[in-house]
Amino acid sequence: MTLLDIELVQQRIDEKGLRKDWIINQIGLKKTAGHMMLRDGLLPKDPSRKEEALKKLASILGLEVPQILLTPGRPSRRTA
Repeated sequence: MTLLDIELVQQRIDEKGLRKDWIINQIGLKKTAGHMMLRDGLLPKDPSRKEEALKKLASILGLEVPQILLTPGRPSRRTA
C-alpha cells in the first residue's frame, strides 16, 4: 500500500507558506478526502483521481510524484 509522505509534504507546505484548504481546492478533492490525504497520508481509491491529485500536489510543492510517496520497504525520513 502506498501512502503520502506527510512529513515531507507538511515541510514543503510550511516552507512555501501554503494553506491546506487552498491546496485541497487546487488538487480537486473534497475537503474530507483532502484532509485525510494531507493529515493521514491516505490516497483516493480511484486510480485516475489518485494520479491526478498526486500530480497536482507534486507540482504545487515543486517535487516529483515519487518523492512525495512512501512505499513498503522504503524507510521514512523520520529522525530521532
